[in-house]
Amino acid sequence: MILKLYIDIIFLKELSKQKKREKFMPPNMQPQYNRVIELDRSLRKSIAEYYFALKGLNDPVKAVELLASHVAIMVEMIKDLKSSE
Repeated sequence: MILKLYIDIIFLKELSKQKKREKFMPPNMQPQYNRVIELDRSLRKSIAEYYFALKGLNDPVKAVELLASHVAIMVEMIKDLKSSE
């Protein structure tokens, strides 16, 4: 429950920032950002569900192993995005 609330708070903060950015965004860019917002919302929901499924395994070692593999993928994605700057 606490994790879900935390994820929701982070999402709402990001959504607020996004709304501010939309004011300064060219109109033709909004559909791209709207799609990203939709995917972000869906991903956050899936992450929360995944976390609770991992907790339900009652196998912390396996749960951490599975979660760490996703973190590794995201770290590589971040590196790739940063290299494009």
